[in-house]
Amino acid sequence: MYIMSTPAVTLTQDLNSSLSGINLKWTYTGLSTIKEIALIYYKNASDADIASVEIASGLTKYNLSQGLDSGASYTFQLQVTDVLSTVVYSSALVLVAPYFLVAPVIQSVIGFDEALRVTLASSANILTTSDSVEFVLKRQDNQPIWIIKPYASNGVYILSRDDSDSLLNNTTYRIACMFQPASSNSRYSAPSGVSNSILGTPSNTPNAARQVLVYTIGVETLDVEVQWLRPTDFSEWANEGFSIKVGITPHLSSDTTFVTLTSDLSSHIFSDLQRGTQYSCSVQYINQFGEGPVENSATILPTSRPDAPILYNVEDGNGEATIYWQAPAFNGQSVINAYRVYKDGVYVATTTPSTRDYTFTNLVNGQSYSLQVSAYNPKGESLKSSASSSAPYGAMSIVSVVASQKTLTVTVNPNGKPITRALLLALDSNPDDVLDGSFFLEVPQSQISQSQTSQVEIAKTFTGFSSNITFWCVIVYREDQVEFLKSV
Repeated sequence: MYIMSTPAVTLTQDLNSSLSGINLKWTYTGLSTIKEIALIYYKNASDADIASVEIASGLTKYNLSQGLDSGASYTFQLQVTDVLSTVVYSSALVLVAPYFLVAPVIQSVIGFDEALRVTLASSANILTTSDSVEFVLKRQDNQPIWIIKPYASNGVYILSRDDSDSLLNNTTYRIACMFQPASSNSRYSAPSGVSNSILGTPSNTPNAARQVLVYTIGVETLDVEVQWLRPTDFSEWANEGFSIKVGITPHLSSDTTFVTLTSDLSSHIFSDLQRGTQYSCSVQYINQFGEGPVENSATILPTSRPDAPILYNVEDGNGEATIYWQAPAFNGQSVINAYRVYKDGVYVATTTPSTRDYTFTNLVNGQSYSLQVSAYNPKGESLKSSASSSAPYGAMSIVSVVASQKTLTVTVNPNGKPITRALLLALDSNPDDVLDGSFFLEVPQSQISQSQTSQVEIAKTFTGFSSNITFWCVIVYREDQVEFLKSV
C-alpha cells in the first residue's frame, strides 16, 4: 500500500544565483499541484513592518531586490497552498541583505569666494576616507565639472577653484553627487545612485536676502514692517563688515526712501506712511566686495484704526434718544466691521457696519446724557466721536389744581422739559371783587421752582378776594407745549 509523505516546504538561500539582492529557492514534499505561493518577510527590528509577495505557482526560485535595507537582517517564510487546499508553511529563514550604497542627500549649498560648501545628510552607509564622493556641477551653459573628494564623516565638503579652474564667482551651478566605494571596500562593489540636485553660486559679493515679506502693523498710524532672512552666504563675509540697505517705495512710483542698517538685523519698520498708497519694500546686502542683488517684497496697503465717526444729530424722545452719525472720513484703509455706542462714557451696544443711527431706550426724562459713537475695524477701535448731549422728554401734564380758600395750587408734571410760565385765573362768589382786586395772575419762569424729572408745584393766593375761590382756569406753558385746565 502507498503511503503519502507528510506535506512539507523547505526554504533555502539560492547560492548559485548571480542576481543582486536576496535569492531564495524551495522544494515540496507531500503536496499536489501548487495553486498559490506567498512570501512573507520582515526586517528583524522591533518596529519593522511585515511585507508579502505573491509568487507565480509554478516557480521554485525567487529574487527579491527592492525594498531591502543595506546589510539588514530579514526573516523569510513561504505559505504554499495546493489544489486540494492544503496549506503548508515553510520554516523561517533568516538572511542578511547584501550591502549597497544608499544615494547621498544634499542638505545645503553655501556660496563662498570661488568656492562652494556642500553639506550632505547623515547616512547609514559604512564608508571611510578611502572611499570618495563624486560631485557633478553643471553650469548654466550645460558644461559639466567633475570634482572628487574623499569621504568626510561630517558630511561637509568644500569645492573650490583649487579643485577646478572652471569654478567661477557669480556663476550658478546645479550640483549633485554620488558615493564611490574604494576597490578595497569589502562591503560595496558598486557606486550609489545620484543624489538630489541643488543650486549653488560661488560669490564674493552677497547673495540676495531671502523671504522678504511685508506686514501692516500700525494701530494709530499707517506703519509697514519688512522682514527677511540673511543671504545664504552670510557667514562667508559677515565678519569682515557689511551693511543692509532697506527701501520702501510707493506703488507706481520710483521715489524710494532708504535706510542703511549696520548691524545684523532682520526687520525694519517704516512708520506714519501716507494714506491711499500701497507700498513695497526692498532689501540689499553690501559687503567689502560690493553690492548684492536687490530683493523686493510684494506690495501691501498699510492699515490702522479708523478715525472717529461724525456724530451730527440727536433726537430726544419720551424716555429715549436717537443719535445719527456719518462714517469716519478715514476708515484706516480697512473695512469697518461695526460701530459701538456709548452713554456717559460707558459702552452700550455694537451695531452693524451699515448702521448710521442708534436709539437709546429706558432713559429718564429730564436727565442729561452724554452720547458718543466709535468705529471698529480689524486694527481696533477708533477714538469716540465728539459727545452730544441729550435730555429726553415726554408730554407735559397738569396733574391737579386745588383751590383752598383764596389760594390756588397747581401741580404739573414737566416730564423732561422746564415750564416757561403759567397763567392762573380765579373768581370768588362776590362779583365786586373783580373791581376790588386782580382775578388774573401770570407766573413767570423765574417764580417757578424748576424740576425736569419730578412734579412742580405752583401756588398763588388771590389776596384781593373777599371770599373763597369758586371758579378757576389754569394755562401752563412749556417750550413745545401748552396745557389748559379749568374747574367744572
